[in-house]
Amino acid sequence: MTVPVLDLLLQEHPNLKITVVSRPKFEALFSSLPRTTFFPVDTEQKYRGLAGIYKLSRALAKLKPDFVADLHAVLRSNFLKFFLHFRLNVPIKTIEKGRREKRKLCAYNPDKKIYQLKTTFERYADVFSTLGFEVDLNAEFTYRNLELSQKSLNIFSISENKKSIGIAPFARYAAKTYPLERMEEVIAQ
Repeated sequence: MTVPVLDLLLQEHPNLKITVVSRPKFEALFSSLPRTTFFPVDTEQKYRGLAGIYKLSRALAKLKPDFVADLHAVLRSNFLKFFLHFRLNVPIKTIEKGRREKRKLCAYNPDKKIYQLKTTFERYADVFSTLGFEVDLNAEFTYRNLELSQKSLNIFSISENKKSIGIAPFARYAAKTYPLERMEEVIAQ
């Protein structure tokens, strides 16, 4: 969900350059964004643990960014921001995930009012807005399609008589994985 927001941000701010810091497996997602470089972070070896996060902060500080936007807001990025705060004299802003609002909305209360929470897209845009870069989420998203490998084309080939649906049934953490038996029901439907 980060990619469309970055695409719109780059459209609206043609002098802006972005460095995306993430795991190497996500690099392809950002490869077609203009004026975007990717900084791969191997959290299993090179940048593992607290010492690795400190090492990463040194490497990122060498890039001399003008701003830091934390769109993840997890323990690792919180430590990284802490270290960067001492290395850089730049604004550092973090996504507000709305955890309290979500808990309140999910809690049992027969008298509660149901309302729409901010989308993740809006929350990402808010981070950039606090840094002085407005993002119009109603603008046209122009992300360029990537070329698929022949193997992928064979798997996902679509004829005029068929429609394909992609399902990603697994997650990194078991608690975020939809139960396999129920997923089989979804697929059967």
